[in-house]
Amino acid sequence: MARQTAEHRRSTGRTLMGSFRQIVAVTSLNIRGLPQRLWNSLVIVVGMACVVGVLLSMLSFSAGLSRSIESAANPGRAIVLRNGARDEFGQAITREAVTAILNAPGIQFDTDRQPIASSENINLVPVTRRSPIPPQKCARDLSKNPTSTRFPR
Repeated sequence: MARQTAEHRRSTGRTLMGSFRQIVAVTSLNIRGLPQRLWNSLVIVVGMACVVGVLLSMLSFSAGLSRSIESAANPGRAIVLRNGARDEFGQAITREAVTAILNAPGIQFDTDRQPIASSENINLVPVTRRSPIPPQKCARDLSKNPTSTRFPR
């Protein structure tokens, strides 16, 4: 008899109904015990909802950023930097170089025969504050009038 019981436990031919009954039994046992651990379960559910919310917001932010970069891409636009420059901050291109670039072939002109381009100089300007972290603002000169420098927010 003991031999038959051991063989029965090793059998792999269980019916689907036996597995289904086991799932129902475990699930009902957990649901019946839920009122005893309501606050613990609620904390876990709210925590998981917050994690999912943060994940969705980060994914939507990255998708929106990618979409805005793709929509701003235009083969007719170019940013000209000095040779060896890593970015556009603090670069010094001479007026002669700007004139040569604006008169180069491929530059589009408006109805007044003015090049559709802007020569901008972007510099980081240190700002004095009481905080220990030194803030910096970006000054961007967009026109030929040096008094029209604006500070983007």
